[in-house]
This record gives sequence, structure tokens and C-alpha cells, in this order.
Amino acid sequence: MIKNPTFPTVAAHKTNQQAGHQLDTKPRILIVDDDEGIVAVLRDGFEADGWTVCVAPDGAQALVMMSFEKFDAVMSDLHMPKMNGLELLYKIKTKENNRSAKFCLLSGCLNQEDLKKATSLGVAHVVVKPFAIKSVTRKVREVCVLNEPKAKVSYDTSLIRSIINAAEEVCNFYLGESVQFGKPYIKTDSSGSGCLTAVISLARREALGSVAFSCDGLFFRHLATKLFGENIAGVKSEMIRDMGGEICNQITGKIKINLSRNSYHIQIGLPQVIMGKGHSIEHLVDSPILRIPMTCKGCELAIEFAMSGNLREAEENHEGDDSPSMGHDVMMFDS
Repeated sequence: MIKNPTFPTVAAHKTNQQAGHQLDTKPRILIVDDDEGIVAVLRDGFEADGWTVCVAPDGAQALVMMSFEKFDAVMSDLHMPKMNGLELLYKIKTKENNRSAKFCLLSGCLNQEDLKKATSLGVAHVVVKPFAIKSVTRKVREVCVLNEPKAKVSYDTSLIRSIINAAEEVCNFYLGESVQFGKPYIKTDSSGSGCLTAVISLARREALGSVAFSCDGLFFRHLATKLFGENIAGVKSEMIRDMGGEICNQITGKIKINLSRNSYHIQIGLPQVIMGKGHSIEHLVDSPILRIPMTCKGCELAIEFAMSGNLREAEENHEGDDSPSMGHDVMMFDS
């Protein structure tokens, strides 16, 4: 952790603002943190997402900056010298100039008392360190940009059904019980679920997509019993990875078969396996992520899908193909 960073002075910032920054039409965010490394990651992430970013090393300087400039959002560390994040929020709420700014709290350790205070003061979002910058910028834009309309996101149900049928068939075989599906929704962060996730790439010409299959520890207990007749406690971590990789290879193969049956001629990559609690999923495209939760025999599972471009070719007449058609309805979501 890098401390005592070099920040622009209030006077220098005010000079820049008077030179024309007040004409900027981008959403504006003030990042308040004394850790130069964290500031650099946040600055780069928000600037890449289209924000104008200003920085203050502590709450006292942030208040001075906010006395002559308005912001759409303020992201502050909880623990800082001179003034902590909650004290800063309280003072912001008492001043007219930035009272409407949405406040986000950044912390590596947030206890119940701090969380209660943050809620009572109207914190819009809490970011827990360590974090994935893309999920932070997406969530802050969602909750902090004033009255920004949500875009509609559409998915071809035939494509989605081809994918989830593959996971369903493999899970049914190994768990011996039907999979139950929850309500699909658009995911706003990059966190994984359970203890393993596999990411599978899909590509066709300029189009690119990725599928993620996640499972929890109970899934491996059932799987170990079925394969080895022993409890998960007797299975080494290397074997768990191997089992997970084999399951994901089978799901990948089933996806390839299902997509081919439904006129999708797509290149499918080998699954990339991620393990560990609290892991993050990095999809291949920066686009809305459709998540379909699943349960089977008490296991918590999930399928995720993200896509950029059109993965379907023009409709073709497949004479003699008696495979069932799934149709090409569209499912719509708010992003």
C-alpha cells in the first residue's frame, strides 16, 4: 500500500476548473482517498467509463473542492486522516452545493455499526476492497448518474436454451435429479458463486461471447460420492479441479452439439477454470451479463452469458434435419 501520495492542490484544481472544466458535460465524480494505488485504479476505471474524475486526499480538502464545484457522485474511503468517510458524508449533507450528490463508501473492513451509520446517512453504494473495477464503475453509473434511463438488453431464447440445456443434461446425469431454474436477471457485478467457475468462449467472425458455469462445494461432495464412493474430505484439491474441468468439458461439448442443431456455427473454446471462494468472473466482453440461477439436490449452480455482436448466421433450410426447433423468441431485460 502506497501512502502519502502527491495530489494536486486545491488552488491548482480551482485554476483548472476555472479554465473550462466547468463546461464538461460528462458525469462528474470526486474520489476521496489517501492511498495513491487505489486512487490510480479508480481514476483509470472511471475515466475509461466516461466520467470526469477529481481527487482529494482527505475529507477536509474534499469539502473545500466541493464548495466551488458540483459532482454527480462522491466515492470516499472510510478510514482517512483528518476526517473519515462517514464524517465527510454528514458534512456534505449539511451543505447546499452538493447535497444531491450520490455518496459511495469504500472500505476494506466495514463493521455492523459503520454499516448502520452509512445506511442512516443515505449511502448509495458500498464498495468492499479488494474490488473488480468494472463492477464498481457499472454499479456506480447505475445508482449515481441522475435519471439515466436503463437500456433494454435482448437475448435470443434459442441461444440461451441451447446453453442451459447443456448444463442441465450434465448435472442431471451426475446428480441424478432434475435441475430447477430460478428467474434470469442481468448481473451488475463480476463476483463468482460457489467454489468453482468455468468460462467458455464463443466466437463467430466479429462476434464474441462467453458462458460461465458455477457450482458450489456441495456439488463436489455429490460428485465425489458418485465417482469415488467417498466424501469430499477424502478428495484432494487437485482432484476437485480435475473433476470440475471434466464436468465443464462435458458441458462445453453439449453446448457445441445444441448450438449446431439450432443453426449456430460457432467456435467454442476450452473452459478456463477459476477456483476459490469470493473469486471474480472475467467475461470476454464488457457487456450486460445474463445470469440464470440453478439448484439441484441442494446444490447452488448458475449459468452466465455475455455477448458482443450477433452469434447467429442467416437462417438456413436444413432439409432432413428432424432435430427439435427451439424457436427464436427474444427475452428482454433492463441493463
